[in-house]
Amino acid sequence: MNPTRLLLFVGIFATVVGYSYAQPDPAIEKAVNDVAGEFKAGKDDAARKKAIAAAKNIEELDDLMRLFGPTKKNGLNIGANLMNLPKNPKNVEDLGHKTAAMAELARAMTAPKKKGAQAWIAEADNLRKAGLDLAKAAAKNDAKGMKAAAEKANATCVNCHSKFK
Repeated sequence: MNPTRLLLFVGIFATVVGYSYAQPDPAIEKAVNDVAGEFKAGKDDAARKKAIAAAKNIEELDDLMRLFGPTKKNGLNIGANLMNLPKNPKNVEDLGHKTAAMAELARAMTAPKKKGAQAWIAEADNLRKAGLDLAKAAAKNDAKGMKAAAEKANATCVNCHSKFK
C-alpha cells in the first residue's frame, strides 16, 4: 500500500473510532434518562416497560455498562459518583435514579433461558433497589442512608463483576 493511502486510511479510521468513542451513545443515554425519569415519578412498572423496549435497541451489554465509567471514557461517571457521592442531595437523587435505570436496562438485556440468568436478574434487582434507596435517602437529605445505599450499590457491582466479568 502506498504511504499516502495508508496515511489516509489511518486518518479516516482514527476519525471514525475517535468519534464513536467521544461521548456516550446518545440513544442509550436517552434510554437511561427516560427510565430514570419514570423511577423519579414513582412509576416502577413504566420504568420496567421502557427498559425492556429500550434494551432491544442496545446491541452489546458493554455499550450500556460503559456509561458507569468516567466521562473521559464515554461514561456518565456513575461508578465514580457512587464511590464519592456528590455534595448536592439533588445530584445524589439523580444518581440513584440513573443507577436504578442502568440496573433495569441490564436486567432487560438478559434472556431468561440463558445459563446464569437468574443470578444476573438477582444482581440487577439488588442494584435497582440500592439505586432507589439512594434516591429516597437523598430526597430526605439522609446522609447515613445515602452512604449505606451507595455502599450497597458498589458492593452489588463488585459481586456481579466477580460472577460475570
